[in-house]
Amino acid sequence: MRKREREALRSMAAKDPDLAARLILMTLPASGSAVTYVIDVEGLGEHHIGEGEPDFRLQTDPRTLAELAAGASGPLGLMLRGRLRVRGKRRKALRLRRMASRGLDLAAVVENGGTLDPDLLYRALPYMVDPEWTKGHDFAVKYVVSGAGAWYVRVRDGEPLEVSAEGEAAAGTATVSLDAYQELASGRVSPAVAMQNQLTKIDGEIHPITLLGR
Repeated sequence: MRKREREALRSMAAKDPDLAARLILMTLPASGSAVTYVIDVEGLGEHHIGEGEPDFRLQTDPRTLAELAAGASGPLGLMLRGRLRVRGKRRKALRLRRMASRGLDLAAVVENGGTLDPDLLYRALPYMVDPEWTKGHDFAVKYVVSGAGAWYVRVRDGEPLEVSAEGEAAAGTATVSLDAYQELASGRVSPAVAMQNQLTKIDGEIHPITLLGR
Protein backbone atom coordinates (compact mmCIF):
# COMPACT_ATOMS: atom_id res chain seq x y z
CA MET A 1 0.00 0.00 0.00
CA ARG A 2 1.29 3.44 -0.94
CA LYS A 3 2.11 5.88 1.84
CA ARG A 4 -0.55 8.39 0.74
CA GLU A 5 -3.22 5.69 0.58
CA ARG A 6 -2.30 4.44 4.06
CA GLU A 7 -2.46 7.97 5.48
CA ALA A 8 -5.80 8.56 3.76
CA LEU A 9 -7.33 5.41 5.24
CA ARG A 10 -6.08 6.28 8.71
CA SER A 11 -7.57 9.76 8.42
CA MET A 12 -10.87 8.33 7.15
CA ALA A 13 -10.89 5.81 10.02
CA ALA A 14 -10.85 8.74 12.46
CA LYS A 15 -13.17 11.16 10.63
CA ASP A 16 -15.49 9.02 8.48
CA PRO A 17 -15.06 5.33 9.36
CA ASP A 18 -18.15 4.26 7.40
CA LEU A 19 -16.67 5.71 4.19
CA ALA A 20 -13.36 3.96 4.81
CA ALA A 21 -15.04 0.63 5.55
CA ARG A 22 -17.25 0.84 2.45
CA LEU A 23 -14.19 1.48 0.26
CA ILE A 24 -12.42 -1.53 1.74
CA LEU A 25 -15.46 -3.80 1.39
CA MET A 26 -15.82 -2.72 -2.25
CA THR A 27 -12.30 -3.94 -3.02
CA LEU A 28 -12.03 -7.04 -0.80
CA PRO A 29 -13.63 -9.52 -3.25
CA ALA A 30 -10.90 -8.63 -5.78
CA SER A 31 -8.04 -8.87 -3.30
CA GLY A 32 -7.09 -12.42 -4.23
CA SER A 33 -7.28 -13.61 -0.63
CA ALA A 34 -5.82 -17.06 0.04
CA VAL A 35 -8.61 -17.71 2.53
CA THR A 36 -12.40 -17.64 2.40
CA TYR A 37 -14.22 -15.79 5.14
CA VAL A 38 -17.32 -13.86 6.09
CA ILE A 39 -16.94 -10.38 7.52
CA ASP A 40 -19.81 -8.78 9.44
CA VAL A 41 -19.27 -5.04 9.80
CA GLU A 42 -21.51 -3.16 12.21
CA GLY A 43 -24.07 -1.17 10.25
CA LEU A 44 -22.81 -2.44 6.89
CA GLY A 45 -23.94 -6.07 6.95
CA GLU A 46 -22.26 -9.37 6.11
CA HIS A 47 -19.88 -9.87 3.19
CA HIS A 48 -18.63 -13.23 1.87
CA ILE A 49 -15.03 -13.01 0.63
CA GLY A 50 -13.65 -15.83 -1.50
CA GLU A 51 -15.37 -18.97 -2.72
CA GLY A 52 -16.81 -21.97 -0.92
CA GLU A 53 -17.26 -22.53 2.79
CA PRO A 54 -15.65 -19.82 4.96
CA ASP A 55 -12.59 -20.70 7.05
CA PHE A 56 -13.69 -18.18 9.67
CA ARG A 57 -16.14 -15.39 10.40
CA LEU A 58 -15.17 -11.90 11.50
CA GLN A 59 -17.27 -9.38 13.37
CA THR A 60 -16.06 -5.82 13.77
CA ASP A 61 -16.94 -2.13 13.34
CA PRO A 62 -16.07 0.24 10.45
CA ARG A 63 -13.22 2.03 12.26
CA THR A 64 -11.49 -1.22 13.24
CA LEU A 65 -11.73 -2.54 9.67
CA ALA A 66 -10.19 0.68 8.35
CA GLU A 67 -7.36 0.56 10.89
CA LEU A 68 -6.67 -3.05 9.98
CA ALA A 69 -6.54 -2.26 6.26
CA ALA A 70 -4.31 0.78 6.83
CA GLY A 71 -1.88 -1.24 8.92
CA ALA A 72 -2.52 0.93 11.97
CA SER A 73 -3.37 -2.17 14.03
CA GLY A 74 -2.67 -5.88 13.59
CA PRO A 75 -5.38 -8.56 13.73
CA LEU A 76 -3.95 -10.25 16.85
CA GLY A 77 -3.94 -7.05 18.90
CA LEU A 78 -7.47 -6.20 17.73
CA MET A 79 -8.66 -9.67 18.73
CA LEU A 80 -7.10 -9.36 22.18
CA ARG A 81 -8.80 -5.99 22.69
CA GLY A 82 -12.16 -7.41 21.62
CA ARG A 83 -12.49 -5.08 18.63
CA LEU A 84 -12.16 -7.93 16.13
CA ARG A 85 -14.10 -11.08 16.97
CA VAL A 86 -13.28 -14.32 15.19
CA ARG A 87 -15.14 -17.61 14.96
CA GLY A 88 -13.41 -20.46 13.17
CA LYS A 89 -9.77 -20.94 12.19
CA ARG A 90 -7.94 -18.14 14.00
CA ARG A 91 -4.57 -18.94 12.47
CA LYS A 92 -5.96 -18.33 9.01
CA ALA A 93 -7.56 -15.12 10.25
CA LEU A 94 -4.08 -13.83 11.12
CA ARG A 95 -3.32 -13.77 7.40
CA LEU A 96 -5.40 -10.60 7.30
CA ARG A 97 -2.27 -8.75 8.39
CA ARG A 98 -1.39 -8.84 4.68
CA MET A 99 -4.44 -6.69 3.92
CA ALA A 100 -2.43 -3.50 4.48
CA SER A 101 0.17 -4.47 1.87
CA ARG A 102 -2.38 -4.99 -0.92
CA GLY A 103 -4.02 -1.59 -0.87
CA LEU A 104 -7.22 -0.55 -2.63
CA ASP A 105 -6.80 -2.21 -6.04
CA LEU A 106 -9.52 -0.52 -8.10
CA ALA A 107 -8.33 -2.04 -11.36
CA ALA A 108 -8.73 -5.55 -9.93
CA VAL A 109 -12.32 -4.79 -8.96
CA VAL A 110 -13.24 -3.99 -12.56
CA GLU A 111 -11.14 -6.82 -14.00
CA ASN A 112 -13.00 -9.29 -11.78
CA GLY A 113 -16.44 -8.05 -12.82
CA GLY A 114 -17.06 -5.78 -9.84
CA THR A 115 -18.41 -2.24 -9.90
CA LEU A 116 -16.73 0.85 -8.49
CA ASP A 117 -19.14 3.13 -6.61
CA PRO A 118 -18.64 6.72 -7.86
CA ASP A 119 -20.09 8.21 -4.68
CA LEU A 120 -17.53 6.44 -2.49
CA LEU A 121 -14.61 7.42 -4.69
CA TYR A 122 -15.60 11.08 -5.07
CA ARG A 123 -16.19 11.40 -1.31
CA ALA A 124 -12.75 9.88 -0.72
CA LEU A 125 -10.96 12.50 -2.86
CA PRO A 126 -10.38 15.00 0.01
CA TYR A 127 -8.44 12.27 1.83
CA MET A 128 -6.60 10.88 -1.19
CA VAL A 129 -5.39 14.13 -2.76
CA ASP A 130 -2.59 15.95 -0.93
CA PRO A 131 -3.68 19.55 -0.11
CA GLU A 132 -0.23 20.67 -1.34
CA TRP A 133 -1.48 19.96 -4.84
CA THR A 134 -4.17 22.65 -4.57
CA LYS A 135 -1.69 25.48 -4.02
CA GLY A 136 -2.15 28.17 -6.64
CA HIS A 137 -5.52 26.80 -7.77
CA ASP A 138 -9.04 28.06 -7.09
CA PHE A 139 -11.93 26.57 -9.03
CA ALA A 140 -14.91 24.20 -8.89
CA VAL A 141 -15.61 21.31 -11.24
CA LYS A 142 -18.81 19.31 -11.63
CA TYR A 143 -18.69 15.60 -12.42
CA VAL A 144 -21.75 13.76 -13.72
CA VAL A 145 -21.88 9.97 -13.96
CA SER A 146 -25.00 9.12 -15.95
CA GLY A 147 -27.45 7.12 -13.87
CA ALA A 148 -25.35 7.45 -10.72
CA GLY A 149 -25.37 11.12 -9.73
CA ALA A 150 -23.40 14.36 -9.77
CA TRP A 151 -20.61 15.71 -7.56
CA TYR A 152 -19.04 19.13 -7.18
CA VAL A 153 -15.33 19.18 -6.40
CA ARG A 154 -14.07 22.48 -4.99
CA VAL A 155 -10.36 23.30 -5.15
CA ARG A 156 -9.11 26.06 -2.86
CA ASP A 157 -5.51 27.27 -2.68
CA GLY A 158 -3.63 25.06 -0.19
CA GLU A 159 -6.79 23.52 1.32
CA PRO A 160 -8.15 19.95 1.18
CA LEU A 161 -10.59 19.30 -1.64
CA GLU A 162 -14.28 19.75 -0.84
CA VAL A 163 -16.81 17.37 -2.38
CA SER A 164 -20.59 17.84 -2.25
CA ALA A 165 -23.73 16.82 -4.11
CA GLU A 166 -24.64 20.49 -4.59
CA GLY A 167 -22.39 23.41 -5.28
CA GLU A 168 -21.72 26.77 -6.82
CA ALA A 169 -21.43 27.38 -10.53
CA ALA A 170 -18.66 25.14 -11.83
CA ALA A 171 -15.91 26.27 -14.18
CA GLY A 172 -16.51 23.11 -16.18
CA THR A 173 -18.65 19.97 -16.19
CA ALA A 174 -17.43 16.50 -17.14
CA THR A 175 -20.08 13.91 -17.99
CA VAL A 176 -19.41 10.19 -18.46
CA SER A 177 -21.44 7.00 -18.58
CA LEU A 178 -21.19 4.56 -15.69
CA ASP A 179 -19.23 2.14 -17.89
CA ALA A 180 -16.76 4.86 -18.90
CA TYR A 181 -16.39 5.86 -15.25
CA GLN A 182 -15.36 2.29 -14.38
CA GLU A 183 -12.57 2.47 -16.95
CA LEU A 184 -11.41 5.89 -15.76
CA ALA A 185 -11.54 5.24 -12.02
CA SER A 186 -9.71 1.93 -12.37
CA GLY A 187 -6.93 3.57 -14.39
CA ARG A 188 -7.59 1.38 -17.42
CA VAL A 189 -8.27 4.54 -19.45
CA SER A 190 -6.59 7.91 -18.82
CA PRO A 191 -8.65 11.15 -18.67
CA ALA A 192 -6.87 12.39 -21.80
CA VAL A 193 -7.72 9.27 -23.80
CA ALA A 194 -11.31 9.38 -22.51
CA MET A 195 -11.68 12.91 -23.90
CA GLN A 196 -9.98 12.01 -27.19
CA ASN A 197 -12.36 9.05 -27.64
CA GLN A 198 -15.36 11.16 -26.60
CA LEU A 199 -16.06 8.98 -23.56
CA THR A 200 -16.06 12.20 -21.54
CA LYS A 201 -18.26 15.12 -22.54
CA ILE A 202 -16.91 18.52 -21.42
CA ASP A 203 -19.02 21.64 -20.97
CA GLY A 204 -17.27 24.87 -19.98
CA GLU A 205 -13.55 25.20 -19.26
CA ILE A 206 -11.37 22.20 -20.07
CA HIS A 207 -8.25 23.26 -18.13
CA PRO A 208 -9.63 22.80 -14.56
CA ILE A 209 -11.01 19.37 -15.48
CA THR A 210 -7.66 18.37 -16.99
CA LEU A 211 -5.78 19.54 -13.87
CA LEU A 212 -8.01 17.60 -11.51
CA GLY A 213 -8.02 14.56 -13.77
CA ARG A 214 -4.26 14.30 -13.42
